[in-house]
Amino acid sequence: MFVGSVTKLRPNIRVILSGNALYRAIVQVLFLTVIFTLAVFLTILLIKSSEQRINYLPVLIITGASALIFSLISGFFFYRKINRAIEELNTAAQRMLKGDYQIHLTPSRFAEFNRLFFTFHQLTDAIRANYRELRQKKGWLTAILNSIQEGLLVLDDRGRILIANTSFRQIAGTKPVEDQFYWQVLRNPVLSDVISDLQSRNARLSRKMELGGRQFLINGSLSPTGEKVITFSDISEIVQASTMKRDFIQNVSHELRTPLTAIKGYIETMAETATDQNRNYLHIIKRHTDRLIRIVNDLLTLSRLESPQVQLETEVLNVQELFNDVLTVLRPAIQQKGLQLDLAIPDPSLKIKGDRLYLEQALINLLDNAVRYTEKGKITINAETNDNRVSITVADTGIGIAPEHQARIFERFYVVDRTRSRQSGGTGLGLAIVKHIITIHNGEINVESIPGLGSKFTLILPNADE
Repeated sequence: MFVGSVTKLRPNIRVILSGNALYRAIVQVLFLTVIFTLAVFLTILLIKSSEQRINYLPVLIITGASALIFSLISGFFFYRKINRAIEELNTAAQRMLKGDYQIHLTPSRFAEFNRLFFTFHQLTDAIRANYRELRQKKGWLTAILNSIQEGLLVLDDRGRILIANTSFRQIAGTKPVEDQFYWQVLRNPVLSDVISDLQSRNARLSRKMELGGRQFLINGSLSPTGEKVITFSDISEIVQASTMKRDFIQNVSHELRTPLTAIKGYIETMAETATDQNRNYLHIIKRHTDRLIRIVNDLLTLSRLESPQVQLETEVLNVQELFNDVLTVLRPAIQQKGLQLDLAIPDPSLKIKGDRLYLEQALINLLDNAVRYTEKGKITINAETNDNRVSITVADTGIGIAPEHQARIFERFYVVDRTRSRQSGGTGLGLAIVKHIITIHNGEINVESIPGLGSKFTLILPNADE
């Protein structure tokens, strides 16, 4: 807006600079002085007599000296008037630089300067209006930033604090933080790592940080002009609620597993002496009991995976051998449904690093789903190396997954078809467990599926060298 205001004033400035009345006045004085002096010289030169010339010599000297003095005096007065106007304009400009816009310039005898002063006043008014608007917008921005519950920190390329809202000052425990370096205000290794990684990676980062007994989620990014923008979200209550929920599920699951196991044992004992009709009832009870036991076991597994104290017994694993062990468990079910199994691992020496038990469980869950939801056709397993990562795919020719469900299938207890899931004995936790196992192995899982044609799950894991 300020640039636009100055641009509008440029025609006035152009008129002032192109005005020549003052210039003509100075030239006229000098021109008349020179003409008068030349006229005297020519008059004397036209006098033929030497004596007369000598007699007119004092006149010539006096006239020339008078003309010179007149020119000097006129030039001096012109200089003073011009210099006074320029000095006044310069003083006004210096006051503007210091933020004083209450300026009034004394009118000059010269119209050119008056036009320049008028334009200067217009420029001052425009700057004052823009400055007032900027202060108002800055006040709005400050009020908005201070109303945000998340802490906000903006740093320059040297780590000096440019902006910090009230929430951040409360987190840091200090009031004046601007123009200080961030490590003078808040020393934390996680924060230092985020700032360092932002400088080197130029990407969005998210880390968890503990400070003063509270948990914070730090999100960092770079602005288009290179400043580091960091937000601090207090997630202490969320972490506490998650811990309570995890502990509750774990305790309930432990309490349920023992009686369910006992119930199953009694059912099997009763089935040995029951009549055919009662044996059918007991079979139904046993089937639902088995499903409850699977749900309890899956809940316990999820609780362990979600715990911050989860520990992985990592080792180098041969992918071919890993699948051979998994297929030992699932091959009978595959053969029972008459499905074709294709195991394609071009490199038999392909290796990954991870926890054998957890990775076996993830692969069993994927293959079990493939068998469960494929009535005919085949299941294809493939493993290969891509960009120092191992890509493992499990594809089937089953019923597939509709696009609207694909984003949610990794949520706990989310099932596409609840009736089919109950009939097949599913718990709704299998893919959630797979997701957690792959995540704690620093991997990724993706799904591609077309309803009626099948699904393909891809696991991307670090190879043994990482």
